[in-house]
Formats: sequence, structure tokens, C-alpha cells
Amino acid sequence: MTGDVAVTPGETLYVEVGGFGSTGVGFGGGGLGAFNGSAGQGGGGGAAGGAGGGASDVRTCSLSATTGCSTLDSRLLVAGGGGGGGGADLSGTRGAAGGGAAQDGQRGSDGGGTGGGGGGLFAPGDGGSNSAGSDPCTDGGWPGFPGSWGQGSGGDEGPADFGGGGGGGWFGGGNGAACAYYENEQTSPYAFTGGGGGGGSSYGPAGTVFVPDTSGIPSVTITPLTAAASLSASSLAFPTEREGAASGAKVVKVTNRGDAPLDVSGWSLTGADPTDFVVASWNCGGEVQPAASCTFGVYFAPHRAGKRSATLTLSSSAPTGPAKLALSGAGKATSTKTKKKQSRAQHDHRRQRDHRTAETRLSSSAQRSRDDPTHPNTRLR
Repeated sequence: MTGDVAVTPGETLYVEVGGFGSTGVGFGGGGLGAFNGSAGQGGGGGAAGGAGGGASDVRTCSLSATTGCSTLDSRLLVAGGGGGGGGADLSGTRGAAGGGAAQDGQRGSDGGGTGGGGGGLFAPGDGGSNSAGSDPCTDGGWPGFPGSWGQGSGGDEGPADFGGGGGGGWFGGGNGAACAYYENEQTSPYAFTGGGGGGGSSYGPAGTVFVPDTSGIPSVTITPLTAAASLSASSLAFPTEREGAASGAKVVKVTNRGDAPLDVSGWSLTGADPTDFVVASWNCGGEVQPAASCTFGVYFAPHRAGKRSATLTLSSSAPTGPAKLALSGAGKATSTKTKKKQSRAQHDHRRQRDHRTAETRLSSSAQRSRDDPTHPNTRLR
């Protein structure tokens, strides 16, 4: 199975790997219940059934913890163990196969007795019944026991001698049942063909993929999910721009090439001429999901003539560090002729403004002379 689990930085995770077990003479199941598996392996000579497989999991509470947390409740991912195979009969015929482990454990195959039930998401697997109908169990047999929370069923006597043990998991699988057949009512048994144990169930958060493993090698692999910031360009070169003016914007795309959300926290401009470049149309605030993108614009606005350069640094949660973008351009000085024209035009504008102001003052003074006989500019006739 493969699943993604959200964790808190600094949090401790505990990995527990299910153990191998005895296959007996029957068709072997998974590993021994050395951890999270069957309570014991089959016994009893040539009719021994196989032990159920141990479950592997990732949890936040140690298996050895006795106080402060519930180790079974703390499991984040659980890969169930397969059910043990049923015991062979005295003629050497193999017992029934144990059930596989999946999201819901598979029921064990029937032998003389029925296979144990597979564990489910909400309940353990049931024990097999003592008659499957394929063999004449005229003298009965032993029913299997159900699994339990986190534990497959098994034992050292009774049904475990012949039926396969249940596999461990989120919920454990049940034992397969045994069947005893006495030919001509003799007192010695003739055939013991146990049912296979049920597989344990697996558990994971939404999106987990459950695929039965056929390698027979229990293992757990943890791969951290990380974000990766990728810029659409490593550098931006702007055309020559007149000092005091601004260029058109060049758009930069930021893409998250990782498999975890990318948190873009901001940007900074450094280098020789950081004030000659402007970041605008910023659309990269917050998280950028895997394979998604955001954009922002960069303008060139030189304050002086000559070559201008700076470095834009994008800060984010990417573990590889900030992404950087080299910026360059050239400023062009305003010509002397243009400056003189601008100076003459400004001078003419001031003269016109002063002239209009003087006319306004004269007009106002004349008006006051007419209206106010005492005004110094008023003449007596």
C-alpha cells in the first residue's frame, strides 16, 4: 500500500515491521505473529497450519509505550498481514491457502473446514466453521476463532493445529477451521485439512492505494514529500530604456514541481541597482499546490544611464532554498537638446503664468477704485 500522511515538523514517527512466521506443512501464509500477527503458530505434527502474517505500520506512539498514549489508536498507516495456510492432511495434500491482506482482508480458502474471515475496516475477521463440505467431516472438527483489534487469531492448540492463523492488521483476520475424518469409525484420524486463515485489513487516509504484496518480504519505506519552486526563466534582460521612464512588464511564472504544497512567502531585490527594477502584479501569495503555478511582473525603470543589474530572490518553503532571478538592462540619458527644449518651455510657461497673475491683480485694483471712493487710486472730479 502507498499513502500520504500529514506530519508536524519535529514530530516523531515509529515504524513497526511485521515478522515472518512458520508455514508448517500447509500452504504458508504470511509471517509469524512476532508483531501484530497471529497469536501463535500452528503445531501438531504433519497437520500444522501456518501462522498469520504480521502487520507493518507507521504510528505516532511507540509499541513499547505503556502510559500516555494508545499505541493502536496512534497508527497512521497499516499494511495488514496475510492469513496462514491450512494444515495438510496425512497423505501430504496441502491445506487451503490463507487470505491476502488488502484494504479489507480476504477470507481464507476452504479446506475440510472453512477459511477464516478477513479483517475489515470496522470489525475483525470471523473464525471459520468446522465443515466446508468438500471433505466428509462426519466426526466434526474445531471451529476457528475470530481476530481482534490489531491482532489476528491463532493459538497453540485446537483449531490452530489445523486451520491457518489469521493475519494481523487494522483489524485481524480469523482462524481457519479444522476438519477431522475417521475412516470406518476407527479411533485414529485419517485426514486433517484445515481452512486458511483470513488476511488482516489495511488502513490509510483518503487517497491511499492498496495493492497486495507478493514479494513475501515485509518492509516499510518513508519518502518525505517536498515542494520545489521552479521559475520560468533564470534571467530577464530588458531593452535599453530612457532614464526616468519605465519599460513594459515581463511576466515570471512560478511552478511547484514538487509533491507537497509550496508556500511562497515573498521576494527581495538586491545587487548593484535594486531600485531600478520594480515587482508588480504579485499573484503568488499563499500556497501553490503541486503542478500548479502563479505569476508576477517585473518592470525596468532606470534612474541613471548605463548598465543596470539586480537579483530578485523568491522566498518559499522549498527545501532547496530561495529561487533567484538575474535582472539586467541599460539606462539611456536624456539628450541635451531635449533638456534645453524642456527648460525653454518651462521658462515660457512661467512667464505666461506671471503675466496672467499681473493682469488679474490690475483688474482687481481697478474694480476696487471704482467701488471705493476712499481708495488711493480714486480721483475726485
